[in-house]
Amino acid sequence: MENYLKRVEPTEEVESAQKRKRERSVVWDHFKKSSDKAYGICNYCGKHLKTAGNTSNLLDHLKRLHPNRMTADKEPMPKTMATFLNKEPFYGSDSNIKKRLDKKVMDMIAKDVRPFSCVHDEGFVELMQEAVPRYKLPSRTYFRDVMLPTEYDLLSLKLRAALETVKHVGLTTDL
Repeated sequence: MENYLKRVEPTEEVESAQKRKRERSVVWDHFKKSSDKAYGICNYCGKHLKTAGNTSNLLDHLKRLHPNRMTADKEPMPKTMATFLNKEPFYGSDSNIKKRLDKKVMDMIAKDVRPFSCVHDEGFVELMQEAVPRYKLPSRTYFRDVMLPTEYDLLSLKLRAALETVKHVGLTTDL
């Protein structure tokens, strides 16, 4: 049988193709893979992004939301200019300023009996962009599903604490 088989020595091209691995993308310096390896998790803001077999979404996220993190390969800037230019475009989700502004917007919605959709109103968005350009307004669903239950729990605890000291209650109704 060996008489009929022709042995071919591997050429340089075949060997280099077999040995060659894909280069590791630089975005993995800024992301970690999820346990199912379908998502990349941003090291800076914690956002989960689909990889879909490539790193385009991750790279786009870095360029849009963390552009200062991608300047490592460029020559260093002067210190004062670097501090000015390397500010994040928006406050991070764990920022005290963002949390305080979120609470103030939630208080405005509650006190003025406004619909949650007011955070998407053109005038309100323009006002917030002018007043606090680095603040990104959360969606109405964030206020409805996250902020409202949190505020409700805090206020109900305060009310219960106040009612614990009350000895007598009088109720009246109109029929």
